[in-house]
Amino acid sequence: MVVDKKVLVISQKNEPSTDEVLKYLIYWNVPFVRINDDDIVQPVEIVFDEQQKEIVELNFEKESLRLGKVRSVWYRRGRLRLFADNLELLGNDVNSIVLKQYYQNSYRREVEKVENYLYDRLKDVKHINNYSDNELSKLSQLKVAVKCSLKIPRTIVSNDAKGIVSFFGGQKFLYKAMNFNVFNIYSQGARWSCGADSSILVSPTDLLERKSFLLSMFQEYIEKKFEIRSFYLYGKFFSMAIFSQQNEIAKVDWRDETPANPNRVSVFKLPVEMEKKLTELMKELNLNSGSLDLIYTPSGNFVFLEVNPIGQFDWMNRLCNFFIEKHIANELR
Repeated sequence: MVVDKKVLVISQKNEPSTDEVLKYLIYWNVPFVRINDDDIVQPVEIVFDEQQKEIVELNFEKESLRLGKVRSVWYRRGRLRLFADNLELLGNDVNSIVLKQYYQNSYRREVEKVENYLYDRLKDVKHINNYSDNELSKLSQLKVAVKCSLKIPRTIVSNDAKGIVSFFGGQKFLYKAMNFNVFNIYSQGARWSCGADSSILVSPTDLLERKSFLLSMFQEYIEKKFEIRSFYLYGKFFSMAIFSQQNEIAKVDWRDETPANPNRVSVFKLPVEMEKKLTELMKELNLNSGSLDLIYTPSGNFVFLEVNPIGQFDWMNRLCNFFIEKHIANELR
């Protein structure tokens, strides 16, 4: 191991899975630098000389790090923050609040160019996830899943109630958030709301009663024998079966479980053929890590739902003793 090179971890404060991974790096005496979302990285210096050699140096608190000294990167959460959202940084020469806001927004866009360059540069070294993974859309995932011969739910994106009902042939269907948004449907003064972490079972009658709603994604409701959460890391799968159909409150979405009424879970081994298809999916999406959600139907089919590149995994460790944090730390070292 090259001892003068460090592992770079980009995360957030009070992020428990990050802490667990770093415990292994400490135990193995692997040097690392952790940058949290609220750390202001400055000064930053990027130098290109006449030989087209590049030197990138990041400074924050009492730490200093050159990109050439980074052996591996784990993007866990948050971002590299090169700019504090503080109007006072613009000085007293700009008196108008509106003008200050304009200059601040302009400067933020300038800094984002540098941030994006740094993220691209970090892809050149061994890494687990990247900031750009946050931009991966569910629609792109579904398109690639079909290419990889994975079964998916029939899906429509629309704000035309009649067209949606016709698409599903009068059967019930699910609303699924396309991003971390809130879904609102207005009808006679009432409103539906759905956060990004849950699904809503919608009946054709209910949707047709809504006067208007935003462009939204709807999927067919698929009967389940159980659900599967599988954590993927560089070709390895850590999978668990979630018996949500035995839990009345979690039949539509297993995440609707409560501490008082949790789902029963078990370690699960995906068939080799399914792991091959999912590996192909992850490669097509340029992901080396992520949490995959699937359905196992009563007829014995696996149905791909989505992959969260920055998904939680510490709860899987507690329930199934996977020690995923050790595997991540081992990849980083």
